[in-house]
Amino acid sequence: MNAKSWSRTEGTLPIAIAAFVLWIAVTSLTGVAPEGATDISELVSAGVAWQFFYASAFILLIAVIFRWRDLGFNRPRPGLFGIVWLPAVYIAVMFASAVSLGLPPPHIVLLVLINTMLVGISEETMFRGVLFSGVRRVMRIWPAIIVVTLVFGVVHVLNALFTGNLLGAALQALAATMSGLLFLAVRIRSGSLYPAMILHALWDFSLLTIVRSASAQAEGQSLNEVAANIPWYQQLVPVLVVLPLLLHAMYLLRKVGRDPEPG
Repeated sequence: MNAKSWSRTEGTLPIAIAAFVLWIAVTSLTGVAPEGATDISELVSAGVAWQFFYASAFILLIAVIFRWRDLGFNRPRPGLFGIVWLPAVYIAVMFASAVSLGLPPPHIVLLVLINTMLVGISEETMFRGVLFSGVRRVMRIWPAIIVVTLVFGVVHVLNALFTGNLLGAALQALAATMSGLLFLAVRIRSGSLYPAMILHALWDFSLLTIVRSASAQAEGQSLNEVAANIPWYQQLVPVLVVLPLLLHAMYLLRKVGRDPEPG
């Protein structure tokens, strides 16, 4: 049985799981954190984060080798504005906040943009493309949505291996679960990965630009150093801010479940 026919039958989920495990390994092991970098915002602004490039190349190669046709690499359906307007407002407000704080130097902004674009491509292709497609072959739509969204959130706990801040990574995982549901809702409603990729990249870009701007205002303190002085309940505020996006995702998915189930 060749790769093409296998990917269209029972091999799809095993391939998706194997690709996910290898993608985690590529993302975790192929990059070297710059000296002195203690959080994600410093990682993405210190230079091109090659692990994100390698992870993007790896998962795109998997998609090409197995010729998956249902990953969402196609034009979005009409009505895209009604799907993305709320996250677009969030992104605009976050970037405006970064501007008001004072943007980092242009080369830092460019590096953050490049790295967050790579993250958007890598994570959307992995989670809302390969993994979601594989899980959908064996599950109904809502269980598949829940599984992929929870896995996306849990993976962000691994950031604690880099930052050493378990509480911060756990809160980030919770926020990522919410935003991950939104990205999957955009993927399902638009019928395309491209809007989710762009939103994901711009979301991370705006958020990390704010962090870099705020860090400069805090006299060069790292994100971990700033967070260490903030009570845990105040660190919940960013999670609560994301809550309307979770509700927006649920609204977008309100009619999901009426599609034919996999046989």
